[in-house]
Amino acid sequence: MVIHRLAHGESPRKIGDLYNLGASTVIKYTKIITGVLANRKKLYSKYIVIPTEGRIRRLSSEFECNTGIPNVCGAIGGTHIKLQLKPRNSYRPADYWCSHGFYSILLQGVCDADKVFWDVCCNAPGGLDNSTHLRASSIWARLKDGEILQKPEIHSPNGVCRPVIIGNRSYPFMPFLVVPFNLGSHEKIRENQFDEDLLRGQAKIGNAFAVLKNRWKILEKLNVDVKYAAQTVLACCVLHNFCQIAGEPEPDEQIDNSPSQDFVIPYGDEEEATFQMEGTETRRILFMEWLCKHEEAELERAARRQKLF
Repeated sequence: MVIHRLAHGESPRKIGDLYNLGASTVIKYTKIITGVLANRKKLYSKYIVIPTEGRIRRLSSEFECNTGIPNVCGAIGGTHIKLQLKPRNSYRPADYWCSHGFYSILLQGVCDADKVFWDVCCNAPGGLDNSTHLRASSIWARLKDGEILQKPEIHSPNGVCRPVIIGNRSYPFMPFLVVPFNLGSHEKIRENQFDEDLLRGQAKIGNAFAVLKNRWKILEKLNVDVKYAAQTVLACCVLHNFCQIAGEPEPDEQIDNSPSQDFVIPYGDEEEATFQMEGTETRRILFMEWLCKHEEAELERAARRQKLF
């Protein structure tokens, strides 16, 4: 019954009629089941897992095939989950009004190249931006403290680089989070090409959100109390991973219509300023590695053309 409700997004009253139950019973069991799915001590921790070194090697290989950029193990992004009803005044509804013109909560996700989430966070009203949401999430502290994504490292003449996730320009620039150059200059052709490849990899998270929302229609207009909204969203993320891992067919539509792409809020302390400098070096290393591979590929193509003539 609950899976039916999550998949179709129908009202508790309509679901109750199908199962010969009252609407209050549908609401009750939706809370129970989504609570089990979203509980980090239960099913959540089995299906949404931060990758270990061995898995990072596989993930980075898949991203490199797609982008040409080495040691990328995830793409980060945010999306708005539309609320059916305006939040009660006790929740400060103005905080939930988003840039798309509706009330929402913000979902942050990090996924692999197969659109499987390995981290999700849903603890911000829709009026907030991506960078603020990231800084308030548990993964931010773990990344800053070096608890995760430490190995394997790239060792090359260009430098040493640990695994990274990739994002768009709405995220802060960190050694573990690489964002585009965004130079906007026609003279910087290579940097612009690098940005295109990076954003092609980052688009995986938008595809993941689109598949998530198309599979679990309740997320198109969330008809639960705000108190249980995040729980419901996280439960759907767990079910999404279950489907992806099981090889369930994906919906054809894979464009997220409600992305969160607000500009980044500048860093506010010396620690983050230092991290930003380290991030510049990380991007330089990845750019040089990417550039070497592109130049090698161009030389190979030129050699093949020469043999033909």
